[in-house]
Amino acid sequence: MSGIFRLALVLLGLAASGACAQGVTRVSIGYTASTDSVGLFVAQEQGFFKNHGLEVMLQQISLNSLLPAALQSDSVQIAGPSVSVVLQAVENGLDLVAIAGGASTSHDATNYAALVRAGASITRAQDLAGKRVGVPGLGATLHILTLAWLSGKGIDPGTVTFVEVPFSQMGDLLRAGTVDAVMSADPMTARILSTGSGSLLAYFLKDVPEGLPTSAYSTTRVWARAHPRAVDDFRAALQQAADFAAAHGDLARAAVARYIKFPPEILAATWLPRIIVPLTPDRLEWWASVMLKQGLLTRPPEVSALLVP
Repeated sequence: MSGIFRLALVLLGLAASGACAQGVTRVSIGYTASTDSVGLFVAQEQGFFKNHGLEVMLQQISLNSLLPAALQSDSVQIAGPSVSVVLQAVENGLDLVAIAGGASTSHDATNYAALVRAGASITRAQDLAGKRVGVPGLGATLHILTLAWLSGKGIDPGTVTFVEVPFSQMGDLLRAGTVDAVMSADPMTARILSTGSGSLLAYFLKDVPEGLPTSAYSTTRVWARAHPRAVDDFRAALQQAADFAAAHGDLARAAVARYIKFPPEILAATWLPRIIVPLTPDRLEWWASVMLKQGLLTRPPEVSALLVP
């Protein structure tokens, strides 16, 4: 083999290696410590992101409401805020788009729950009138769902006093009697029930329409336009993770355990949400309608403009 031919082969090999490296998209994905992010955890642990040409770094962000700002500053390129946070961020001028659905509501769900303190004499939703109820954020997903749930039960939400209570403090405040009830989410729901800090009033998603996205993976419109293949790759990896999690609950919980530091016995009792990746306008319209009624939006959003095909 001539020296020139050997050199040509080496150069071809280097070119192929470079093309492979260029085909990998590096992306930081922001998440909050919630089982809503199970799809991200599974996709990372099982190598689905890598298999679809994505080099992913998962970055925990303390509050759901901070995720849009992290996207806007390019601290992360994709994040999974609640739908309500996305809609409010867009109304406030951020040019975000939703590229995939995450966790969704289910009538079988036990991850969102109304929990009451001992001695509160609360045995039905109507008993919450006149009571003090903790939610993890005013105007956030659980608050919005609670208001819709109460209205559906014929209860005037104005008769309930809502206060912001971080998930980490819900059990202690129930035990102290500072609040009469909390609207909780897993894994905190499972922890409160297992420790006896509160008792179950209702798994209120049973009264909310099935299949609504509770989170929506989003990015900036600029990033989505510049990386259309990465958007498709992300969706494909997330769908693979959704299918895997549905078939392998034990391994999905193991993935959650790596990113959310809760005891194994708590996670074993935690309900993992179903992930529905395709996003359609009707799945977002419910949120927009409810938020308009609750005064959390001032005008109807152009839902179709939020979605990337």
